[in-house]
Amino acid sequence: MARALSRDARVVPILVGGAVMPTAAQLPDDLQGLAQRQAVVVHDESWHQDVDSLVRSLRGEPAGTAERCRRRLLIAAIAAGVLALAGVGLGLWATSGGRGLGAGATLEISPNHGHIGTVFVVSGTGCPGRGRQINIIFDAKSLADVAWCQANHTYVASFTPSSKGVLTWADGKGNRHEMTLSPGATYIVYAQTPTGDWVSPRVTYRVG
Repeated sequence: MARALSRDARVVPILVGGAVMPTAAQLPDDLQGLAQRQAVVVHDESWHQDVDSLVRSLRGEPAGTAERCRRRLLIAAIAAGVLALAGVGLGLWATSGGRGLGAGATLEISPNHGHIGTVFVVSGTGCPGRGRQINIIFDAKSLADVAWCQANHTYVASFTPSSKGVLTWADGKGNRHEMTLSPGATYIVYAQTPTGDWVSPRVTYRVG
């Protein structure tokens, strides 16, 4: 999905189950352009008619391209479904493949605020499969300790800053570095697979 947005491909957010469009701030950086797209509402009672109407709209191209567009949709469209995104559902159709929020993905931090040395636990649901590595991204840095997706598609990892608020994080080569939490600061936290093909919603962690 991020690749489709970066190439300015036709991407249509589909709202299901009473969902509303997320704001750009609720989306990962590479998906924030989605918030600027015109969404389509699909109702349970008129699902097939609404989807048919959407497909006909997406086929509205110059003569000779409609059949090619139909094939791209059949091959590359991401079927509309419910994605957990800050507590709302969001379906997506795209005319080219890409990466995006995992279906049913959630993330929670407990507690969601604390002092610089407070132990906190990151957990969630909807990860892609047993044994998949889940990186915890904290303030745009991948924390050195990772979570692992379980058979029931849940993951959990705990983090213990030092008494001075120091956390360790890993770079792309697996080297460990240190970051220091600042009192009064708020950090954005989310989870993703190393390849980025699955991403959780973003939440905030506040240092009191």
